[in-house]
Amino acid sequence: MAPAPSPDGAASIQVEAATIHLPENAFHLHHYYDLLTRRQIDLYQRDGAGAWERLEERWRGLEKSTLLRVQMIRIEMRFLRARCALAAPVNGNQEELLHAADVAARSIERERMAWGDPHARLIRATVVARRGDAERAVTELRAALEGFEAAGMALLAAVCRRRLGELLGGEEGQGLVDAANEWMVAQRIVSPERMADLYAPGFATSSG
Repeated sequence: MAPAPSPDGAASIQVEAATIHLPENAFHLHHYYDLLTRRQIDLYQRDGAGAWERLEERWRGLEKSTLLRVQMIRIEMRFLRARCALAAPVNGNQEELLHAADVAARSIERERMAWGDPHARLIRATVVARRGDAERAVTELRAALEGFEAAGMALLAAVCRRRLGELLGGEEGQGLVDAANEWMVAQRIVSPERMADLYAPGFATSSG
């Protein structure tokens, strides 16, 4: 008997089956969901190179569509673009990737949405952490955590709490990591570490 596919492998199979008949010469709402889902699977699988490359291949099609007129989609896709850039391997182009993430964060901030703002703060926390400013990264993460909690976005709040704990270290930091992990496990999340890599990739403290 063949082994059952992993959760992310099963998700890939389901996406493939659901999108096999999508037209390739168009970009409609189903293409948006397909793009979002596939790139999030890439990030969960820690395929940062593939996530960034494949997102860039489809980005122009998204921009040419009318979908970015929808605010929720604009924010979601800017957040995805930043995450893919931050997850991409650095091959002498770190500043280019960090710039792409920072541009996405500024775009989200211009939307002036209470639930969108913490997404921008989470992106910026990663950018400044990568540039060596741990103090500002902590400030941005605390703001992102507060924003996600206020918006009732518990999963993203848990991810922020985990990343904050990793940056702080020590007893306080470990307590935050443990609290985030315990919450995620209670939600039947198989790997809190990979979930953090999905929503907040690119931290220097991330495991390989």
